[in-house]
Amino acid sequence: FGNMRKMKRIISLWLAVILVITGVDLPFGILEIQAATNVKRYTVLVLDTSDTAEFTYNNETIYTADTALSDVKSAAGKFIRDISATGGDNYVAVISYKDYATTVSGFSKEYSSLSNKINNLSASSRTRDISSGLELANSMLNHADSENVIKNVVLFSTGMTNEGDYNYDGYYDGNVVGNDTNVHLYAYANHTLEEADLLKDQGINLYSIGLFKTMANMPQEGKNIAEFFKMTASDIATSEDYFYPVYSVDDLEFTFGEVADDILS
Repeated sequence: FGNMRKMKRIISLWLAVILVITGVDLPFGILEIQAATNVKRYTVLVLDTSDTAEFTYNNETIYTADTALSDVKSAAGKFIRDISATGGDNYVAVISYKDYATTVSGFSKEYSSLSNKINNLSASSRTRDISSGLELANSMLNHADSENVIKNVVLFSTGMTNEGDYNYDGYYDGNVVGNDTNVHLYAYANHTLEEADLLKDQGINLYSIGLFKTMANMPQEGKNIAEFFKMTASDIATSEDYFYPVYSVDDLEFTFGEVADDILS
């Protein structure tokens, strides 16, 4: 799936170059794409800025995942550059979340300022509350223009959510995964998916970029938790087409570029 996306993007880039070099008249399909650049869009980047994560089994740490914030900042910068390079009214806001969510920037077309604010982000906290980031994004989008606009949320996460509000009734139950501290992980995920549904029910596009670098090196005892985090990240997205799994930080920048291309198409 990821390779198909990558090939399509490469082909489209080469096609654009050929058309520019040869001066060939743009066909109707390309004209439609150009017209799409005149649409007003509001996009919220929701970024995980938590620190290292520890995975435990029988009260013992079995794996520690380092923060990927430096790579996330580079990839988000790529996203901003791609958005700035196109025409149309493209407003971007940025939210940072860890054990709670904060507004890094409201909606803006000052792309250099947005990039600088992203570069100034720092990692802290070992818990993550995805739902607070989605809830804040919903509030920001509800205060944006509503007539003839496209609204998007781009969530970057590892699928881990183990802080904030929770609900034992919902998408998942105790048959899915174990617990973290005194609250079962699936209960946090249930509330997160409720927040995601509030966005999707309004017609807001919800892109979910999930980093799963833990999958390869996770001990067997933690595999089910890692798989659950991936499932959560997938279920958050509007649909499978809006879910972008990433297994290496080296692919993050390309993936953020893919999402930008999809938003602008």
